[in-house]
Amino acid sequence: MLRFKNYITALKSIQFPILISALLFSLSVQVQAQPNQSPLIFAETDSEVSLIGIVRSFNFSSPATLIEVEVEGSAGQSSLWRVQTKSATELRRFGWTSQSLFAGELVQLVGTPVQGSRLNVELDELTRANGEVLNPNQESIFDLVVSGNYQPLPSQGNIHISFDHYGFSQSFFSFSAFDATLSLDAENINNSNFQIDLLAENISSNSAELTRLLKSGDFFDASNYPLISIQSRSFELLNDDLLVIVADIQIKGVSVAAEFEVELNASGAHPQYGVEAIGFSGNGEVLRSAWGLDSFIPEVGDSVSLQFHMEFGLPAEASVSDGTEALLYPYNQ
Repeated sequence: MLRFKNYITALKSIQFPILISALLFSLSVQVQAQPNQSPLIFAETDSEVSLIGIVRSFNFSSPATLIEVEVEGSAGQSSLWRVQTKSATELRRFGWTSQSLFAGELVQLVGTPVQGSRLNVELDELTRANGEVLNPNQESIFDLVVSGNYQPLPSQGNIHISFDHYGFSQSFFSFSAFDATLSLDAENINNSNFQIDLLAENISSNSAELTRLLKSGDFFDASNYPLISIQSRSFELLNDDLLVIVADIQIKGVSVAAEFEVELNASGAHPQYGVEAIGFSGNGEVLRSAWGLDSFIPEVGDSVSLQFHMEFGLPAEASVSDGTEALLYPYNQ
């Protein structure tokens, strides 16, 4: 029987109706129903079933996602197969969306029969006609995350901020000292939350004049408003290593929501500190005028880019040991 990837190549050289006939003929070798009888109920679940057919419906939902695939056997009879897989919430972690499949498209799938069912399989892998593979079991880096209350690892975090300088260049400043708490729920990342507290006095840049200006009343007014706080509002898992986090940023007593895209870089026992740790990077865009920081607009850009790179760890007593001596550590400062 032709392999599925060969069918895709064949699309370029033969008409689609002829291709479909070839597909259905080859499929008959794999799936056959006895003449004038209903397909047998699966008694065993230790062997996989391979199907090629047309998607009739795709219900991307929870607690389970359902796909109906119409398969034609050797005698010309059509059978509607019910393919079930994980919830939409779980599948999003592997890159699935509500637009991953469309009714009418040709697919190949491999599944495990559901015992005691008729034409019902649990999806193992699905390949679209364009070659895209949809896998419900791809390992996510979030699967390795340990729940708990994390703290920043010392000297391993920074927040980097840039803005347009008269159209000639980008100016930068940063924070490398902060207090933070991060509570992670590994079972449901959406229930996680964090808070970061920064001191305006800790603003630094490669220009003494820019640093002085940023701390002045024209901008952060460090003397009267020393604290800058960032409090998460929501977590949304996009795929196997990417989050969208909405957080409230409070500057000079004004709180404004901002959205950040956050990538989880690694998780597990930290080789230096011997504690359970995670590392992540993120970025976002905000308008500084939203906090009344509007000096020199529009000559100096209103749009501000934020980037951050951080390593957080569980307290030593809560971490998983890998034989490395665990070090106690303070907040990042």
